[in-house]
Amino acid sequence: MSDMSIPVTDRVAARAARDAGRFDCALVHYRAALAGDGSAADLWCEFGWVLLRRERFAEAVEAYGEAIALRPDLIEAHCNLGVALHRLGRPQEAMAATLAAVRLDPTLPQPHLNLGSFLSEQGLLEVATLSLAQALTLRRDSAVLNNLGNVLADQGRLEEAEAAYREALALAPGNRATHSNLLRLLNYRPSLRPETLFAEHCAWAALHDTGDRAALPPAAPPHHAGPLRIGLVSADFRGHSCGFFIRALLEGRDPTRLHVTCYAEPAPADAMTAILRARADGWRDLAGIDDAAAADLIAADHIDVLIDLSGHTQGNRLTLFMRRPAPVQVAWLGYPNTTAVAAIGWRITDAEADPPGAADRLHTERLLRLPTGFLAYRPADEAPPPVVHPPRETPDQIVFGSFNNLPKITDAVIALWGQLLRAVPGAKLLLKCRSLRDAATAQRLRGRFAGWGVTPERLELIGWLPDRADHLGLYQRIDIALDPFPYNGTTTTCEALWQGVPVVTLAGDRHAGCVGVSLLTRVGLADLIAPTPDAYVAIAAALAADGERRAILRATLRPRMAASPLCDRAGFAAAFTAALEQAVAAQRGAVSREDTIPL
Repeated sequence: MSDMSIPVTDRVAARAARDAGRFDCALVHYRAALAGDGSAADLWCEFGWVLLRRERFAEAVEAYGEAIALRPDLIEAHCNLGVALHRLGRPQEAMAATLAAVRLDPTLPQPHLNLGSFLSEQGLLEVATLSLAQALTLRRDSAVLNNLGNVLADQGRLEEAEAAYREALALAPGNRATHSNLLRLLNYRPSLRPETLFAEHCAWAALHDTGDRAALPPAAPPHHAGPLRIGLVSADFRGHSCGFFIRALLEGRDPTRLHVTCYAEPAPADAMTAILRARADGWRDLAGIDDAAAADLIAADHIDVLIDLSGHTQGNRLTLFMRRPAPVQVAWLGYPNTTAVAAIGWRITDAEADPPGAADRLHTERLLRLPTGFLAYRPADEAPPPVVHPPRETPDQIVFGSFNNLPKITDAVIALWGQLLRAVPGAKLLLKCRSLRDAATAQRLRGRFAGWGVTPERLELIGWLPDRADHLGLYQRIDIALDPFPYNGTTTTCEALWQGVPVVTLAGDRHAGCVGVSLLTRVGLADLIAPTPDAYVAIAAALAADGERRAILRATLRPRMAASPLCDRAGFAAAFTAALEQAVAAQRGAVSREDTIPL
C-alpha cells in the first residue's frame, strides 16, 4: 500500500500537529496512521523525528529501524538514527549509522556535522575537525561553525575557535547558545582586559535578554514559616567538577534553615547524580520541559531563591531566569564571570576571588562575598591517601604538573612554564587532560612547548583516565602543581592539595584568575601566591629546591586542608545561607543594601 493510501485524516493530522509543535498529539496520530499501514518508510521516519523531540530515544531507534528496513537508502533515517543512538550512550553504533548516511550522499552537510560531534565526544578531536571542515565546504553553516569552535577550543586553539564562533554569529546573530560559547571562550584569553570581557557580556544581554518580566521590579519574597526554600538549576548534577562543591553545600547545610530543590537539566546520570539526589530535599528533572512550564514548576514549589550554577556554559537555562520564576535570583559556582542577565540580581563570591572595587563595576549582579570563601570542597570518596616518599635529592628530579583542561594552557602559560623549566634544569612537566587522548592534539601541544625550548623528554602528556582513583593517584608522581592563568584551576587545585601536592598560582585581575588566591588563602598557603610572572617562577623554583618543605607538605596538607575553611562544609553552608537570607531581606526592603551585603 502506498503512502497516499493511509487515512488522510491521520496522516494530515499527524503532520499538522508536528509542524505546530504539538508533539504528544502528533504521536497519537502517527501511531494511528502507521497502524493502518506500517509499510510507509517516510512516516516511520517522521514518527522517529517526533520521538526524538520528545526525548524518547529508544522508541526513536525502533522507528528509524523500521524506516531503514523498508527503505535502506533513506538518508534522513540513518542520520537521525545516529542521533538517537548517541543520546542513548551508544557511540560506536551512532557513528556507524551516521557513516552510512555519509556514504549514501557525501554531499549532504548534516551527516558530516553529526559525525564531527560524535568523534569529538569520543576524544578524536583532530578527525572531528576534518569532518566539520568537510561539512563547511558543503555549506557555510552557523551550526557547523559553532561545533567547530567547540572542538578547536578543546584543542586549545583559542584564536581559531573565536574566529569560528564569530563567523557563526555573523551568519546567525540571534543564536544565543553560540554567543554564550563565545563568552565562555573569551574567559581563557589572556589578552582581553576585564573591561572588555564585561562589554562582551553586556553585548550578549543586549541581544538576548529580552524578556519583558526582566524589566519589572521583582516581587518581594513572602514571609513564611520554615527554612529558606532555594532551587539549584544545573546540567552538572553528575561527576562534573561542580558536583563536589554542590555536594559540600548539600551535606553541610542546616535543613532547618535551608530547603534545597535541584532542577536538573538533561545530562547523563552517574554515581554523583545519585549522591546529590539523595541529599537534596527535592529533585525535578527538566528534560523536555520548556521555560514557561519550568517557571510554573518553580513557582509552584514556592522557591524563594533560584540559583544558576551554569552561567554561559553548556546546558544553561539563562532564558528560564529571564522569566523571573523566583523573587530572588542568584548566580554561583559554575561560571567565572557575570551572567549579564538583568533578572539575576546577585552573585556569590568572596573578597579574594573578586576584590571589592573594580569587580563590583564589572558585574550586572550585586556581589555577595562570603567570609568563608565562595565554595567548600567535598573530596572524592575514591581519593587514595597521599604517598609520602623521600624528597627528591636534587631539583633536576622534580616533576611539575597540571591536570587542567587544554584551553587554560595558553601560549602565555607555556612561555612561563618554559621559563620555569629553564630555571630548574632537568625537571620534568607532566600534563593530563581529556583532550590529550587525541594523538594529533598532543603532538600539537608538544610543538607549542618546543617553541619555548622544552624538549620532548621533559614533557609527559597523559589523556583521560576513566577511574577517579587512578586519576587522583597520579598526583603521587607530581612534586609541585602549577596553576594556569588567566583561568585558574578549581577542582584541580583542590584535588592536588588533598593529595598532598602544593600548588603555585599567579594572582590575576578577574575572578577566573583569582580562584587560586582564594583557595590557597583558605588553606594558609598565601606564600605560594605569586604577584608577578617572575615571582611565580621564583616561588616554584625555590620550592623545587626545598625538599624538606615539600616532604612536610606531602605529609600534612590533607589534614591541614580538612581543618581549613575550604573543607568546612557546615561553616560554608551557614555563611551561604546567611548571605541568601540577607539578599531576601534586602529584596523585602527590611534593611538597606549597604547593611546587608558583606564586602
